[in-house]
Amino acid sequence: MLAPDHAKARPGVPARWRRVAALLHTGNESNMRKLLLGHGWGTESDFGILDSSKWDAFRERMIRERTLTKADFDFVQGTWDMFARLLPLVQSAYRDRRGADFEVAPNIPIGTPWGIYSGGFVPARIERQEPIGASTASIDGLHASLQHAEADFVRSLPRRRRGFKSAVPEKLVLDLGAIPQQLDEWLRFGHLHRALVDRVALLRSPELMNAMQGMESCPLETLFIPWLDRLINPRAVTTCSCGRGLFGKMGRWLFGSGTAPS
Repeated sequence: MLAPDHAKARPGVPARWRRVAALLHTGNESNMRKLLLGHGWGTESDFGILDSSKWDAFRERMIRERTLTKADFDFVQGTWDMFARLLPLVQSAYRDRRGADFEVAPNIPIGTPWGIYSGGFVPARIERQEPIGASTASIDGLHASLQHAEADFVRSLPRRRRGFKSAVPEKLVLDLGAIPQQLDEWLRFGHLHRALVDRVALLRSPELMNAMQGMESCPLETLFIPWLDRLINPRAVTTCSCGRGLFGKMGRWLFGSGTAPS
């Protein structure tokens, strides 16, 4: 088993960032299990009991060697507190979509020479997940992208585990640079996801599709799809075929390439 400081890092990610990013996943039972099993830094018994002794020894050594400092733990606790403040917003959106709150796994307090840190969680993104940034050119494509985004988001939540053995472990993304993106994903899910689902469902309705059939300049392809694509996939670069007329002007205005329509 490679220790976290010697394990292969992602290109461009400093080793120190990787250690602190790993520490971010040790303040909650769900995150800790995903981290240790996914990276081979812990084992699980047939009854689902997690052995974290190797990680615990590694953390204590990093503290003794001053590789992990009070500033690191303060930063980690502050990040946990930030996501904890957003939890009611995400729970509300989750309840709206799935009918009930998800059960949050218990936090794990961490004792250090500087006191006890209360623990917490960050989104647990796995390495194999690719960004959704691929542009979607149809309403069905937008619908599929939303479903994919919701499934990935739910998988990253600190939910209490059901049953004994964990699912097949997968490596987590250990990159502090991903935190702003993860924060954006939480805010987008809490504030925008249900509205986007409703808008895409409306545009997929047969009544609206039939009403738009035969229009000389169909706003579905020239305005609504590129606009929703930008909202669903903020990193996507969509080629908008906006041409002449009001919808063309509005499209260029919405995407920052022209003046407001008059």
